[in-house]
Amino acid sequence: MSKENLEKALETWKEKRTKLELKFAMTASAEQKFELEKLIEECLKNISRLEIELRIKEIPTSKKESKSEAGINYSKLTDLLAAQEWEEADYETYRVMLKVAGKEKEELLWEEDIDNFPCQDLQTIDNLWVYYSNGNFGFSVQKRIYQSLRGRRRHNSEVWNKFGDQVGWRVEKKWINYKNYNFSLDAPRGHLPLHWALEQVNINNVLLVFFGTGLCKSFEVRKAEHSGRVFSSIMSTLIKCN
Repeated sequence: MSKENLEKALETWKEKRTKLELKFAMTASAEQKFELEKLIEECLKNISRLEIELRIKEIPTSKKESKSEAGINYSKLTDLLAAQEWEEADYETYRVMLKVAGKEKEELLWEEDIDNFPCQDLQTIDNLWVYYSNGNFGFSVQKRIYQSLRGRRRHNSEVWNKFGDQVGWRVEKKWINYKNYNFSLDAPRGHLPLHWALEQVNINNVLLVFFGTGLCKSFEVRKAEHSGRVFSSIMSTLIKCN
């Protein structure tokens, strides 16, 4: 589909969503609201799909011209993604994000690190993932799925869990561990990159972050909460950068 046709289709779905949301607000019937919610969800999914397709068409043809405000060389990440070495590319993404944020020693990204992450670098990393995965992976792909679930800047555990379910980070109400990650194009859309969000919180870091808080929460719960807050931050930063 041409860019012009994609834009027209996107506008049509957005208009349909607006009308349905207005109808939803004016409807008192619980049964009708339920049906309208399903139709609105369908609109959001189609909007997300079309926005991703447009995103691919808008990425510059030359991927080697990867710009960086932080002076980062993205050639290694580019080569790994071009070779579809998804696992290595996932870790390299985490490594360069730590370098950009100046957190290589700490090995842990906080919300404020993402809030201040240079737009040029964030967009470069995203462009590479989106382009070489043909729209299956990337921050902007994750952002559109997150928004379709009504995700916002403020972390919401219910939305975070639903997002995890949809991208395959959570199975049967449990967050998966490293051995269950899917480093292939067969993975659910938005599954990668994930190391920066899920695996960065190792045992030592979590003990340092949460020791003495007085909260009787398991390691896995705390890990998921921290990851969710950082994820919400990067989704907000993407919106700001665009």
